[in-house]
Amino acid sequence: MSGDVSAAWAIATPSSAVSLEGVAQATPAGGGYRLSGRATFVEDPGPGGWLLVTTATDAGPSQFLVPTDGPGVHVAARDALDLTRRFVDVHLEDVQLGSAALVGEPGGASSLVADQLALAAVLSVAESVGAMDYEFEMTLQYAKDRIAFGRPIGSFQAIKHVLADTSLNLEMSKAIALAAAQHLGARDGYELESASMAKAFVGDCGIELAQACFQIFGGIGFTWEHDQHLYLRRLTSNATLYGDPTWHRERLCQLTEV
Repeated sequence: MSGDVSAAWAIATPSSAVSLEGVAQATPAGGGYRLSGRATFVEDPGPGGWLLVTTATDAGPSQFLVPTDGPGVHVAARDALDLTRRFVDVHLEDVQLGSAALVGEPGGASSLVADQLALAAVLSVAESVGAMDYEFEMTLQYAKDRIAFGRPIGSFQAIKHVLADTSLNLEMSKAIALAAAQHLGARDGYELESASMAKAFVGDCGIELAQACFQIFGGIGFTWEHDQHLYLRRLTSNATLYGDPTWHRERLCQLTEV
């Protein structure tokens, strides 16, 4: 692996919902496969990059490596809330692939896709918690430095309450993210449930934390030049990427259904 090109996972349907069954249909053709379908909210792998596409087949979910510059592959940049990342929509129109493009066994990707989603969710949560931690520390320092009516604004009871609630959300997010990572690393049979728990909880708490920090920063936090909006953008997009909180709560219900 040289790092010369990037790859991205196409797992979200045009409605932005994660589809474990696949975002495209793959049918056997000419000794290989033909893929057709659409995916959205795909991180841009860049020129000459690759897409890992989860597809539906008659045998069950399968995955394929698809070059972004291949015939029938249409990649279109899309507007994104997060200014620091690029996302694309992918349209696969009768894309012909050789048998070597298949990852694993035909129709045997169900467990692999579930594992991939758990890993992606935990990594996304870890990044979000890191952003939340820095966001809170930046806000806490501002509350100490900003003087109003002759005293730091952090000394006012209303600000104290917001900071206390925000700190609690942060610590709970750290705990559930760590627990999810430990379960995933241990492969103890609880990794899928813990990943969805963490993704749902941190997805909601991250946006709530960023909004609370906006309130403490006041007007300066709403300016283009301040970094505050960058954290809100990243936390909001991370909450949606690889399944939003609502999707993962439903996923958790399905995983724990007796």
